[in-house]
Amino acid sequence: MKHPFFSVIIPTKNRCELVGRAIQSVLLQTDPDFEVVLVDNDDSNATHAAHALHSDARLRYFRTGGLTMPDNWEFGYTQATGEYFLLLEDKSVLKPRALATIRAALAIHPCGVVSWPQDLFNDLRSPPVVLRGSRSGDLNLLTSDEVLELMLSRPRGEAETKLPRGLNSAISRDLAHKIRSGPVGRLCPPVAPDFTFAFLQLTHSDQVLHIDDCLTVYGSCFHSLGRTNTCKQASDADLKKDLGVSGAEAMADRVPIPGRLASCWLYNDFLRLQETLGGRLARFPLRVEHFLKEYYRDIEHADYMGADTSVERLRWSEAVSKLSEASQREIRLDVQGPVQPARSLRFEALKGVGRKLGIDRLWRALKVRLGVKPPDDGLLTFANPLDFVIWEARRQ
Repeated sequence: MKHPFFSVIIPTKNRCELVGRAIQSVLLQTDPDFEVVLVDNDDSNATHAAHALHSDARLRYFRTGGLTMPDNWEFGYTQATGEYFLLLEDKSVLKPRALATIRAALAIHPCGVVSWPQDLFNDLRSPPVVLRGSRSGDLNLLTSDEVLELMLSRPRGEAETKLPRGLNSAISRDLAHKIRSGPVGRLCPPVAPDFTFAFLQLTHSDQVLHIDDCLTVYGSCFHSLGRTNTCKQASDADLKKDLGVSGAEAMADRVPIPGRLASCWLYNDFLRLQETLGGRLARFPLRVEHFLKEYYRDIEHADYMGADTSVERLRWSEAVSKLSEASQREIRLDVQGPVQPARSLRFEALKGVGRKLGIDRLWRALKVRLGVKPPDDGLLTFANPLDFVIWEARRQ
């Protein structure tokens, strides 16, 4: 049997209202040489009903159930038969030209790993908006060392655009086999399978082909295990069921200070794999100054979402105070900017209270609805990410 060039893996759980858009976005591809591997980890039959609405022979359906997110992702990869695998979250969508763009780039620069930036569909705002990312179309061959250095020295938001995570990358079948044959034995180890997958690709491949063009839309900020964990809405039982860890503390048992923040569990995963694999990863130690910068940025983000971060702020302050004066100045200048007058600091404190109460989000939404203030420049309002990619394709 002839294998397709692409396998698009869609792992899903309890998001039947979203997964149909992900499926449709793949079926709309201008390059038809693909299969869709839908891995249904739902607790009911709702996802099966959503799948039944699509009759395309390229859509392959697998029922799992009861798996953690990393295990469900892993199962999807084991069922893929294409030359290149890419994973599409059930809440996200592919742009119609995505697969054709990847294939054209690989024809110019054959490579086992491809990455690209993403647009963001922010449904925490009302109305929801699309934040468009870079789209120059340039092709860049990056060394894995360059990407790792970026991740461990620059703000994570900048590094994630090039890091070949499970959400924004394609991997060759040969490289996937090489990774599975290695010490870890899988592509998506816990806790955060998108990042662990990236670290494994960078370990086993010397280069990453980066396409500077948003080929996918990260389809929901609201439907996110990361957001649920950051907002401290997930119990230890939830973490065990969804991620396969015994609790929040187990997600941060190697980093300098613990916390329910993305920086803790992502860098914790990195350190765990570093211990197991050594090699290239061992050449990139986690600097405590860099970690504390990312920790602080995550505190600010968690505050914006209304989480209580008083414990994390205390831990951060205590950790910073133990460093040299030069390191303290470096960290505070990077994440807090120049020292402000006392009055401005009081004002910022009041703004923080307003963020926790949601007053700023309510006021922005009210001004937009009343026509007092238009949406922010560069932001496009759409009901869902699929509508956006169809609109964008028609304009091109």
